[in-house]
Order: sequence, then C-alpha cells, then structure tokens
Amino acid sequence: MAGSGAVGVPGRHALDWFAEPRATGRRALSGPYVGCLCSDTYSLTLSEPVRCAGRFAGVAAAGVCLRDVEAPSRCRCRGRCPPPRIWFSARARVAASADPAHLTGSLTRGPDFAAVLRTARTATWAGLTLVPCAGLPLVLVLDERHPRAGHGTSTTPSAT
Repeated sequence: MAGSGAVGVPGRHALDWFAEPRATGRRALSGPYVGCLCSDTYSLTLSEPVRCAGRFAGVAAAGVCLRDVEAPSRCRCRGRCPPPRIWFSARARVAASADPAHLTGSLTRGPDFAAVLRTARTATWAGLTLVPCAGLPLVLVLDERHPRAGHGTSTTPSAT
C-alpha cells in the first residue's frame, strides 16, 4: 500500500529516506534516529533511487545501526584524519562524531554540506576541511587547528 501507514504515521512517500532520492535522483542518508521498529538504537537509513525504463520506480534502502558504521569509520581514518572527526549528512545532521561538542543526531549551522556532496570535491569553510565521502552521502569535517580530541574548545560548526 504505497503511501499508507498506521493512523498518525506518515507513509513512506513523506519520509526522507524515500522522498530525497525520488526528488534528487541521488543516494540519500536519513538519520541518525532511534530505530523503534526492532532495535531501539541509533540507526541510519541509506537509500538510492531505482529506475526502470528511465522512470523512477522506487527506492532501495537499508537501515543500519550507527554502531556498525562508527567503528569501521574510526579505523579507516586512524593515522590519516586528525581529530576531531565528525561526519555530517547533507542536511547538516551529525551522523557520527568523535567530538563531545557534537552529539550524534544533532543539527548544526555552518557549511552547505549538500553542495560539498554535489561537487564531490574537498572544500574549506571557516578554516575547516570538508571531505565528501566517496560513495556515501556523508561529509567528513576535519579541524586540524583543534587540540587532541576531547580537549580544548571545538571550532567545528555550531550546534543549533
């Protein structure tokens, strides 16, 4: 039943994981959010539009627990990416963070993360380095001026 849901629950057409790929024709990331269907943990939904005969046919999507994304990301960055390491979605939501000043799930003010993803090029904003993650709708924000992670004052985009 396309677009239908329980009383008071929006149909899938209204949800970011469906609406964004349908509108943009590109991969999308929704969340993090508390996955209430079966996990009660922070989750992300990665989705991609599906086309058939050149027309939008639907969305292929997968929900993943945030803890399953964070650990491999930290390992991949170790030694190459100075702390703090914060991953943002195109909509400026913290997807994962090693900085206590930026909690997972919080919104932030600052750079246009969607533009960084559209150009697929590393950019700078207010002294920060913004790195689009190849194949994922995430932007890694690096602040090389920041003292070691967990110490000092964060200079990364401000939380709202």
